[in-house]
Amino acid sequence: IYTIAEMEKHYRDSFNKQRENAFDLGKFLPDLRRHIRPMVPGEVLLMLADTGVGKTMMMQQMLRAASPLPSLLFELELPMNLGFERFVQMEIHCYASDVEKEYRELTAPMWSHYKGLHHITVCPESGLTTDQIENYIVRSELKMGRRPVVVGVDYVGLLNQRQTRSRYEAVSKAAEDVKVIAKNTGTIILLASQVARPDHKKGSFEVGLHDGKDSGALECSAGVVLGVWRTEKHVLKIKILKNTSG
Repeated sequence: IYTIAEMEKHYRDSFNKQRENAFDLGKFLPDLRRHIRPMVPGEVLLMLADTGVGKTMMMQQMLRAASPLPSLLFELELPMNLGFERFVQMEIHCYASDVEKEYRELTAPMWSHYKGLHHITVCPESGLTTDQIENYIVRSELKMGRRPVVVGVDYVGLLNQRQTRSRYEAVSKAAEDVKVIAKNTGTIILLASQVARPDHKKGSFEVGLHDGKDSGALECSAGVVLGVWRTEKHVLKIKILKNTSG
């Protein structure tokens, strides 16, 4: 329990720490800087997008933009080799076939050339529970030298929530747990979710705040919510649907 005087001191003391550990989304997309204040530990960003729109791509690009903040990605969907290949594509601006060709022909280590990826670590294990996620975040300090500041979870629907009676209950509990984890571990969590596709909305459609798949608790647990969809194959739309400190 804190008095106003104690809260004021904590607020004043937090500025330096926030400067060191804040994540400016403008490094990912410059236009976001005008609308969203730098995110600080304890906050959650939710990204809502349909299958195939590019949730994983955006998650990986956000983590790249978080440099030099130590970052940890829980990749519950892609196999590790495919996730690595995509990171390299983003880093050196090439096609997947180019990465494959390069590694078929060269045997020398190349990781030291990927300067924009050195702050990132990945946990590719599937079927993790939120308890395991929290445990890995804490223990990752042994691997990384310090606790991660930015944590990506791709995606919430693949989290394993034991002892839940329905899909709705499982996703709701996962969303609520992620917010608690962010505060307990002092991390910024980027959470991806699929959207529910109503029958009357065929093809690509504008994503709304309440379009998260399986649960309405998703948007409640996040301070920032981004809706993502494609109007054309090469046109990606991003809309700020919620911003509690903007």
